[in-house]
Amino acid sequence: MQRLSGLDASFLYLETSSQPMHVCSIMDLDTSTMPGGYTFDRLREALSLRVKALPEFREKLASSPLNLDHPVWVDDDDFHIDRHVHRIGLPSPGGRAELSEICGHIASLPLDRRRPLWEMWVVEGVAGTDCHHRAASGS
Repeated sequence: MQRLSGLDASFLYLETSSQPMHVCSIMDLDTSTMPGGYTFDRLREALSLRVKALPEFREKLASSPLNLDHPVWVDDDDFHIDRHVHRIGLPSPGGRAELSEICGHIASLPLDRRRPLWEMWVVEGVAGTDCHHRAASGS
């Protein structure tokens, strides 16, 4: 059982329903390189196997007795990958505008503090969103 640092706990304390404090990222995966081809079920199963080897992804927050200290990380005995890996289709034409709208919506959703604090959203149907690494890194 590991206690949250003061800095990490401050993000929890500062979070509100209109100001989530989690971070988000977008990865563009070339599914044509997946051995055997891509299916969402195969991707979810592969992630499930990886998560079993990484206990941090199966831990949730628990309050300390009488809330006298910062929360601690504990195993989620009811962990299930389907609560964390989601699938959504991008509306046509599937370009940057549609992707931005979906990502903005996903980023605004609060994480369920009764579960491990992570989610992965697989957005299918994205077309023509390649960009140079310089544009993505902001340099």
